[in-house]
Amino acid sequence: MRAIAVVLVLLLLAAIPVSGSQARDDGVDDDPFLPPVQWNASVGIGYISTAPLVTGGLVIVKGGGDPMTGLGAGLIAHRADTGEQVWRANHTESTTGFEVAPIHLIEGSQSSGGCQPEHPLVVTGWTSGILTAHSLATGSEVWRIATNAPGWGITGGGYSDLGQLLWPTETGLVEVCSVNGTVTTQYSDPNIRTYRSNLGWYYTAVGHINWMLGTETGHLLMIHSNGTLDKDYDLVAMANLTGTWHIRSTPNSIFGFQYSITVHLHGESESRLMYLKTDSNGTLSLNQSLALGPGTATMAAGLSWLPIYGGMNGASFYPSLNGTLGGFPIEGAHDVVGEISHVQWKGEDVYCLPQNSAAGSWLIIVDGEHSIEWVPDVTSYVTAGCGFDGRILAVANDASWLEVAYESEDWYSIRRQADETLGIESEVPDVPEPPPVEPPESNAKAETSTYVVLWLPFCGAFMTLGIGFFAQNRELKRMIMGVGVLMLAVGLVFAGGLLSAYLAVEPVEDSSGRTRGSDYSLFSDLPDSVLVSIHYPADTVPSPCGTQIIHVDPGGFSSYSEFPGGHGEHCIVIVQVPIDGASTVEQVTADALDLAGHDYGVEQQTMGLFLRDVGDAEGGSEGRWWTYDLNGGYGTLGMEYQTVEAGDEIDWHFDAGEF
Repeated sequence: MRAIAVVLVLLLLAAIPVSGSQARDDGVDDDPFLPPVQWNASVGIGYISTAPLVTGGLVIVKGGGDPMTGLGAGLIAHRADTGEQVWRANHTESTTGFEVAPIHLIEGSQSSGGCQPEHPLVVTGWTSGILTAHSLATGSEVWRIATNAPGWGITGGGYSDLGQLLWPTETGLVEVCSVNGTVTTQYSDPNIRTYRSNLGWYYTAVGHINWMLGTETGHLLMIHSNGTLDKDYDLVAMANLTGTWHIRSTPNSIFGFQYSITVHLHGESESRLMYLKTDSNGTLSLNQSLALGPGTATMAAGLSWLPIYGGMNGASFYPSLNGTLGGFPIEGAHDVVGEISHVQWKGEDVYCLPQNSAAGSWLIIVDGEHSIEWVPDVTSYVTAGCGFDGRILAVANDASWLEVAYESEDWYSIRRQADETLGIESEVPDVPEPPPVEPPESNAKAETSTYVVLWLPFCGAFMTLGIGFFAQNRELKRMIMGVGVLMLAVGLVFAGGLLSAYLAVEPVEDSSGRTRGSDYSLFSDLPDSVLVSIHYPADTVPSPCGTQIIHVDPGGFSSYSEFPGGHGEHCIVIVQVPIDGASTVEQVTADALDLAGHDYGVEQQTMGLFLRDVGDAEGGSEGRWWTYDLNGGYGTLGMEYQTVEAGDEIDWHFDAGEF
């Protein structure tokens, strides 16, 4: 089966459309850690100043158009497998020539009620001051909201949870129900201005989440979840600075240090990294102020072990050490201005730094040590970070140039994802069947034994039914026929598992097109273990799941990391299960759910044992059932029959379908 997939990839490379040309054959700068660039394209949408959105087998870019030529701003979606453009959504109200608000995905959910839309939406803000939501499948506009835009409109990025969307505007923020675009909460002050300040969040002393927003005058606004202003901190005065200062970045909470916040303050010829702490009264105070070079670049909102801040002079990691920030320069970084992306790739923390020079590139840092420079075939200024979905990496620059990289072996599953998102079924070239392989002699003997075991109960049942058929006494005939039918039913149950094990095809790696926990897990390289991942849709997430990944190791230690979303999941619980020799999917799954503390139920079917319920995700709910992938391929056996070994990966998905 693997050979078939490889042949399919090779055949289809010749069919890549004009909109996406085949790229260089080697990996990014010949570095084996990153996949090769599979295709690139001139997308013709003006400056691209924010990271591509990679989801559902599609790559979506946003451009500002070109007012000089009449080219309008908008969104363009390409298939990730071939580069074919599948839709374009123009935004004619924007005429500035630049669009810097990020693109955000809101997952669809099959459950009804609440603010989670039924189908995935692509949301973004525009310099027109309008916030729009588009269908992921077609690009059609689903809803729009006009906000106050006295100057430059919406230029920052927001956050969503269970369909509730919060987005910064030029004069405040707005909370929206994603199903229909209804505004549920709004904070607006005509005296403030925000520019490229993404919405940040922090935990209050009583465990609530409040929002942080930076202004063009260097003020940090702390906003209650109900849309009222909590506190307004003048960071310029707090640091005894003079002159003009702005917050054009994301205020960030520091992971592991409760109530600690970092803010990048941008000045005319320098910038300042402000390290703020909350006292016992819940009031922020300045703990440390570090002088940096000009320019501003930060990561998106969230919690991070190693926050990175950049500028024209380079970039550095700034972890909190003994209550102070320690700067560790990143070798080779220069002109780091714009978005910094943080992703998980092959079990490693990966940071993507845009290097904004005329010959712009992306410096990709692997776990704070190894670095790779991604230089595009067509160079220009770069302020956008990297787009990522676990298998696909995408970058784009101000030349309106897009490059997409992934491993060739993932092509088939990416194609299936794109088809599913678009609601179509692509034609696949005919591929000859591989020649039959004769089994070894020992396997032939095993086949004979299997046939004997399978047919014994049926032979007995048929013999009993035959005797009953020729019996003269009606009562005796009825009794014998009843026994024969009962024996036949028992034989079916007895042989079901063996038939399943004998007839099932071994799962083909990465053929299901569904997410793998190892795309994000920090623990996937541990030896003598199996990685078990439970993928929860939005309406079934257990506590303390949010929009995140929860890692659980055998010692019971849990850590959390940001989850980029995709494939209908809202939270993934990832457990590293120790294993000694061979085991089964049933055993490692039970161990994983026990370690994670999740209730579950199983059910015996004719073809074997299946996982029926996990927590609130009950099998049969809205036609969804728990099914597993083994190393990215659909499981074809009852879980007690499928063997696993160290290094294998089991992913449980709650999808529509049957056992």
